[in-house]
Amino acid sequence: PDMGMSPEGSPRGAPDMGTPPKGDPTGDPTGVPDMGKKVASDATAKLVEARETESTGTTDYKGEKQTPDDIPDLQSSAAEKPKDKKKDKKSKQRKGVQITAASAFELEREVAKNMAKHNLANQYLGFRHFWFFTVPQAVLTCVSSILAFVATLELFTSQQKTIINTIVGSTSGVVVFLQTMSGICNYGSRADMHQSAAIDLRDLRDDLHLLKQKLKQIEMDRNKKKSHAEANGEDHEDSNEEDGASFDEIQSRFRQSLSACKSNVPMGLTEAFAGIESNLLLARSKENNVYMTKIYGEIEFDDFVQSKAHDILAGEILHSRFFPFSLPKSKDVVQRTMERLRNHIELYQCFWHKNGKV
Repeated sequence: PDMGMSPEGSPRGAPDMGTPPKGDPTGDPTGVPDMGKKVASDATAKLVEARETESTGTTDYKGEKQTPDDIPDLQSSAAEKPKDKKKDKKSKQRKGVQITAASAFELEREVAKNMAKHNLANQYLGFRHFWFFTVPQAVLTCVSSILAFVATLELFTSQQKTIINTIVGSTSGVVVFLQTMSGICNYGSRADMHQSAAIDLRDLRDDLHLLKQKLKQIEMDRNKKKSHAEANGEDHEDSNEEDGASFDEIQSRFRQSLSACKSNVPMGLTEAFAGIESNLLLARSKENNVYMTKIYGEIEFDDFVQSKAHDILAGEILHSRFFPFSLPKSKDVVQRTMERLRNHIELYQCFWHKNGKV
């Protein structure tokens, strides 16, 4: 049924709650307070505040929010303290393996051995380059230049001039051949490489010698402090102060010196030094150790023996008959070196006593 519409457009019989005043965009009834919206806004504000509290931390007693930067992180600060202590301990410690006086002597011996090999290689290759290529080229070039100048004179007949010009041309051909072979053999460049390596190893050997003396003095001072502390009943702690270069630094310099030389040491020299070392290893029998212990005591005599063996071997190669024109046979050189080494040990065990007797 048609309920009918009032002239205002509302159903007939419905209570009139009031029309909003003109100009009110909200459309709320006039005179009725909107309690629902107020409650909803308060709840939304509390919810937003609770979420901010959970995300940012907490609020102070005044109700002011604190950011994470304002709140001290006790856990992180407590965790940083042991890390800082570890960093301090690591900073005090020297990076790499520390070198002692004994290890410095062993390194010095190894460097001296390689220096001797490169010096011998430099002399051998340099001699060959000088006498096989440099001198013949210089002589032939000088002769051909003189003959070419003489051929222009009127003192010779045409037939003689032809012979002279033939000699000049042949000499020039020989010079070109020598230049080509010099470039193939490359004796001069190889000799320079070995000389440069020997100079670098010499500097490293001198530094190791000075480092060895420094480490000996440091060890003596430590032993004195330790004995003094033990005599007074005090605890002695070894200081972690840096005593000098580490093994990594010495290794880096040693490898750099060897890697800079792109020429191999001649096989005859390498076999001679390797033969000496292998023979010394075979000589480390029980009976020989007992004999050497009677002479040198409880000290490490292997380093002294090897150092002397390398010196004798280098001298044998230098004083061989045809060196540096050619390398001696490694077998003969090693045998003579071992015999001389044994004679030196027998001779010098009582060297400081009168008439060689104890």
